[in-house]
Amino acid sequence: MRVLTLTQWQNPKSYKTFLAQPNTESTKTDKEATEAITPTRIVALTIDKIQAPEGIIPALSGKKTLVQFDEIAIKVAEDKTKLIDSMEKFLPSLMQMYPAPRSAILFQSKDSADVALLADWGYSSSEFADLSKVPTVNLLSDDVAPLVSNCSDLKS
Repeated sequence: MRVLTLTQWQNPKSYKTFLAQPNTESTKTDKEATEAITPTRIVALTIDKIQAPEGIIPALSGKKTLVQFDEIAIKVAEDKTKLIDSMEKFLPSLMQMYPAPRSAILFQSKDSADVALLADWGYSSSEFADLSKVPTVNLLSDDVAPLVSNCSDLKS
């Protein structure tokens, strides 16, 4: 089983503080030190399905790689299988888009009924004059969209 752990920080400063934390005792109280270095959220995801052209190894390369990450919250946990099945059926059609993502990975949360999609466009964000022109991957068909309470779309 392959697991991806995503950590969300309050802001870049809190992440930099975490990276710079000393290995020795600090003069700050334990509470102050913990608050400064505690992420706001940690999500563990397992890989459900990978879609990529034959011969392509799904990987993110470089800090300026354009990716789309969607976290999808399901209203009722029992609907997770229906949602996953629908999304898995749609994955192969992604390679027909233009521009197409280089790869797409569907994840399932280890801690909840949520799912996530990571689409790697394989381009640098500087290759697009207008990032709003990059198509958005949407794996939610009309029949499963009502099962979702939210879908956060993060492009970076």
